[in-house]
Amino acid sequence: MIEEVARVIDTNEHSAVVETQIKTACGSCKANKDCGTSVVAKAFANKTHQFTISTVTPLVVGQFVKIGVPESSILKASLYLYLFPILVLILSAATFEYMFSDIPEYVVVLMSFGSTALSFVYISHKLKGVANYDEFTPVFLGVSNEAQALSAFEIPIKKID
Repeated sequence: MIEEVARVIDTNEHSAVVETQIKTACGSCKANKDCGTSVVAKAFANKTHQFTISTVTPLVVGQFVKIGVPESSILKASLYLYLFPILVLILSAATFEYMFSDIPEYVVVLMSFGSTALSFVYISHKLKGVANYDEFTPVFLGVSNEAQALSAFEIPIKKID
C-alpha cells in the first residue's frame, strides 16, 4: 500500500473530502538553483489533489489522515499508460506495413500514430470507467497527527532532555 498524509477539507456522515499536496524531490537537491528540472517542478509545486474517501470514523475539517492506494492499482495504471500504447504503436506499424506494402512509409507512420492516439482515448475511458473507480480510489487508513504531516522543506526536530 502506497501511503500519503492528507488534510480533511470537508466531511459528511460516511465520507470525507481530503487534499494532498504534490511533492517533488527538487527541494532537497543541492543543484536546484542551476537545474532546468527545478524550474519546471516549481511551476507545479503548489498544486493539490482532492479525493473523496469513505470512512466510518468521524473526522474534523483540518485534521490530517493517512490514505493509501494499493501497489497493484498503480502498477496496472502504469501498464495501461506506458506499455499498452507502445505495443499498439509497434503492432499497428507492423500490421499496416504488412497489409499495405504498396503505400509510402510516411502514411504507415501516420496511421500508426493515429492508432496510438486512439489507444490513449481508449485508456482514458477505461481508467475513468465506473467498473474501475473503486480500484484506483484512495482508501482511509487512519487518523494521523500533525507532526507526521510536515511539508517537504521542514526538518523534524526532536528535543533531547
